[in-house]
Amino acid sequence: MRAVHDLTQGTEFAAGSEVACHPNLSQPNFIFRDMIPVAIIDWDGTSPGTRLANFADFLWAFVHPAVYGDGEPAARMLRVAADAYGWSGPGLVDAMLTTVRNFQAVVAPDRGAMDWGLAELAHLERNADLFRARLPA
Repeated sequence: MRAVHDLTQGTEFAAGSEVACHPNLSQPNFIFRDMIPVAIIDWDGTSPGTRLANFADFLWAFVHPAVYGDGEPAARMLRVAADAYGWSGPGLVDAMLTTVRNFQAVVAPDRGAMDWGLAELAHLERNADLFRARLPA
């Protein structure tokens, strides 16, 4: 993610914003070699935005903290990703909450996706204070 952000900063793809943002950073949009992500596909919905919002989307959609349950395991995985990116700013947890709330608005007509999104939001809300304490500020 950091390399993509660094490459798109200040380009026409960023269109006056900080970086170009991929619209869906979930694992199916990554190409892996030996379990290492080496490329991102499906750039057709790319839009200008901020590192914070796009990295928060990555943390929720790719790292997917709810998979690790409540508490330290999820916080540890988020921290590993933030450290790998080199993230040093505040606001990641609140941006992740915004991402999930936006997801809810998009999938509202789909009851199954809505229920899943509600569970995701509940997990983030339950663990938000711990995540804030473990992520760089």
